Amino acid sequence: MAMSVDTTTLTIMISALVDDSMDDRFTDQQKLQCMVLAKRLRGTLVNLLSVRFNDGTARVTRANADLSAINTQVQEVSANLESFAETAANVAGLVAQLDDLLTLAVKFA
Repeated sequence: MAMSVDTTTLTIMISALVDDSMDDRFTDQQKLQCMVLAKRLRGTLVNLLSVRFNDGTARVTRANADLSAINTQVQEVSANLESFAETAANVAGLVAQLDDLLTLAVKFA
C-alpha cells in the first residue's frame, strides 16, 4: 500500500490564497505574495497528484499534519491580517517541504 500527500487540502489552500490575492483588505504587496505562493503550490500540486510514497513515511505524515495546520492559518488570515507575515512564511516553508518530498517518491504515474 502507498500513501500520498493530502492534495484535497492543498487545493483548498491554493484556492484561499487566490481569493486573498484579490481581497482589497490586503495590501498590494500582500496580494502579490498570495498569488506567488498560490502559483508555487499549484506547481507542486501537479507533481504530487501523480506521486505515491511508502506507507508510514514519517516525512509525508508530518507534511500532511503541517499542511492541515497551515491551511487553517490561511483560511483565517483574512480575519486577522496582523498574522499575514507569519502565515506567508509558513506557506513558503510548506512549499519547500512539499517540493523536498518529491525526492522520496516511490512511484510516479
